[in-house]
Amino acid sequence: MEKLTKLFQSMWNEGELPQQLKDANIVHIYKKKGNRQSCYNHQDISLHSIAGKILARILLNRFATFIDLTKAFDTVSKVGLWKVMENFACPSKFTEIARQFHDVEGTGRGG
Repeated sequence: MEKLTKLFQSMWNEGELPQQLKDANIVHIYKKKGNRQSCYNHQDISLHSIAGKILARILLNRFATFIDLTKAFDTVSKVGLWKVMENFACPSKFTEIARQFHDVEGTGRGG
């Protein structure tokens, strides 16, 4: 726990997440109804590293507002979500770290 705390503090101070924490494996899971060949009968889930999951949970727990981020990340515009976070006076460093989790290009400016 102490090592993870130091690692997360270092990432916070630098404002940059290592690529290993941002990477995820996408797994397609059959919903057990309908034709298995149809992509509409599957659900995608992303599998992150344990350290990445811990950091993401810490961020979610620190963001105290009415937004359920675990659902919001799957259903709303990311650009809109970043603007909402900004409007709620969320610290820019916090928003940037959250953005990096959802950046597919590794630039830290994911939309």
